[in-house]
Amino acid sequence: VSFAVVRNINYSNVCYFKCGFCAFSKGKIAEGLRGPGYSLGMEEIERRVAEAWERGATEVCMQGGIHPDYTGRTYLAILDAAKRAQP
Repeated sequence: VSFAVVRNINYSNVCYFKCGFCAFSKGKIAEGLRGPGYSLGMEEIERRVAEAWERGATEVCMQGGIHPDYTGRTYLAILDAAKRAQP
């Protein structure tokens, strides 16, 4: 038997898809529901990765919406932030 200690980091809840099953994302239709949309800064992502490691995490899972302003470079920057915190 084995197990993994996983920390999910939700880097943004802004999403332009309108998936019928999602109760998480924020977009134009859901702007007034469940609080405002957010996007974590790189420093906050680094902090959360470091915190996960300190608490015994063996994996970090990045989850988030399909942000209309994010490019491939943005997603690479998110991964770079995680690696800076815990190479």
